[in-house]
Amino acid sequence: MDKPQGAAHILHAVAYNPDGMEIIVAPRTQADALPLKRLSFYCSLLAGGCGDMLTLAAGRVRIPHFRHRPKSSCVLRYGDLARDSYTHLAIQRALMKWINSVPDFNCRMEQRVEGGRTDLYVAGPGTRVSLEVQRSNISHTEVRRRTAIYRRQATAVNWLYESDSIQACHEELIEQGLYLRVSIDAELTSCNLGVTYSASESGNEITVWSPLSEWWINAGGLGSQHLALAQKAVLDWRQDRAAAAEARRRAAAETLKRTLDQKKLVAEYRRTHRQWENGQRARGQSLMEWATQEIRTLDAKTRHANSGQGYGRDVWSPSLKGSEEDVAWARNIRAKVRSIIERNYDAGFVSAEYGAGLTYWLATKLDADWWIGAQLGEHEAYSAVVKMYDLILSTTNRRGARLVQPEHSFDGRRRPPT
Repeated sequence: MDKPQGAAHILHAVAYNPDGMEIIVAPRTQADALPLKRLSFYCSLLAGGCGDMLTLAAGRVRIPHFRHRPKSSCVLRYGDLARDSYTHLAIQRALMKWINSVPDFNCRMEQRVEGGRTDLYVAGPGTRVSLEVQRSNISHTEVRRRTAIYRRQATAVNWLYESDSIQACHEELIEQGLYLRVSIDAELTSCNLGVTYSASESGNEITVWSPLSEWWINAGGLGSQHLALAQKAVLDWRQDRAAAAEARRRAAAETLKRTLDQKKLVAEYRRTHRQWENGQRARGQSLMEWATQEIRTLDAKTRHANSGQGYGRDVWSPSLKGSEEDVAWARNIRAKVRSIIERNYDAGFVSAEYGAGLTYWLATKLDADWWIGAQLGEHEAYSAVVKMYDLILSTTNRRGARLVQPEHSFDGRRRPPT
């Protein structure tokens, strides 16, 4: 047979009286429906209907269905709405029957509470629990609002969602890691409770169903072995995730600390290096002052008599004192120093005044051992000469000029044994 034609045909009713809880689903065949015609059927008041008597139509063309009186304005005269309302009522009835079978527990449907009305209100030893059966879409904000109302008179509030497409389900999953489910078969006789949870980075949802007989209720609300395992899985996963996040945070903090330490080390190095450079400049300045003081001790007449000779390149005395080997070595060293001064003076990097002063001072050093000691860094003369060249180099390089490099450089040879 075909489906009932028209929106007015419904497949659900209650038997005996409009306040009854005995929900009847219209049989699929005429043969099964005819024996039921002796009963009286009503549009359920508990399901939100009008309470009027319904007719069980069981003809040969259409499948059996219930029918309101002509011109009825009942909100349940449409099949889809009637099915939803009677399914909700059947779930409530199944849950109430199960809870009332538990010793010392009592369950009432559509219990009025301050500020609203709850689907099922459960009372027992130390227990006041509100159960909400949710089949239509609802926001998490509305669930929170109504939960706050129910909690005024309840130790716990459980929302039971029939569909996983309800918006509040996903919000509850994010917040708690799980949510409770409820289902009932097409005949509205077998009701099951379930738990849907997510305990992995993939976000995959797992739903475990079990009959009402495997559940219990206490002051904390509904409970079962499956629910306990789901709660543990969610807790373990969230703890692992929190530990991993904490490890990442610590690693990031350690990396940041190392970076800051490195920056501090670099800053300390730069500060120390600046101090060293300042010290070197101060030391070089003191050396130059010492050399200048040495120069000032020379015969003023000799200095003035030769001041017209440029920087004093003709004042170098060929005579050095010492052994033949030391004199030969010292003469070579003095030639290198003279080459440095002359070439940079000729290139314009050494002023006549400075070059003359340094030349006169060096010209007074006639001891071969002094020159050897200067090369080997045994006294300040070596530092004074080299510092002179380094200062010229750093100054002229910063200005973009090109120094005339010395033909020779100090090679640091060791003093021969005497």
